[in-house]
Amino acid sequence: MSPARARSTPALTLEWLGCATFRVAVKGLTLFFDTFVDRVPSAEPVGVRSAEVTRADFVFISHAHLDHILGADTLAKNTGAPVIGSYETIRVLRQNGVPAEQLWPVSGRETLDCGRGVSVSVFPALHSCTWAAGTADAGAPCCGELQVPYQQRQARTERALDALHATTADISDYVGGRCRTCRSPTAAS
Repeated sequence: MSPARARSTPALTLEWLGCATFRVAVKGLTLFFDTFVDRVPSAEPVGVRSAEVTRADFVFISHAHLDHILGADTLAKNTGAPVIGSYETIRVLRQNGVPAEQLWPVSGRETLDCGRGVSVSVFPALHSCTWAAGTADAGAPCCGELQVPYQQRQARTERALDALHATTADISDYVGGRCRTCRSPTAAS
């Protein structure tokens, strides 16, 4: 590579913060991809907690599962960065106090111009079928179990959250204290 070419190549720093969380620094911008950095005390720390993050220009959330979205509200509030995510992600963050002007809903196939010649292409996150029937075919479409009534899905969600809360007191405290949408009342199934 010629010296002229080397100088024009932008420096990029990619930090993996566990699970699917990455912090990217490029051309003076800081981009987060998922925000799950807060861990229970028994887990290895990732070097930063959401409350300690003071710099983010954009926050991208792949989908609204706990191990991707946890901490996004804190990063948004601490940094003022817009949060880009599915409509479900945006709903959860809105209900957790993130200002509307910071919430940018996407459905996939959009390209976001982050400025300074940096752009991010969004792809649909087809990973939200929590109660779909199991299949060994990884290429099978996930459409959920259409015959399962809404109330039964809510009851299943409640049982899953109860199990999560019983397993990990720290997550229970976090979800119970901050995520008002996680414990919705359910009708009898």
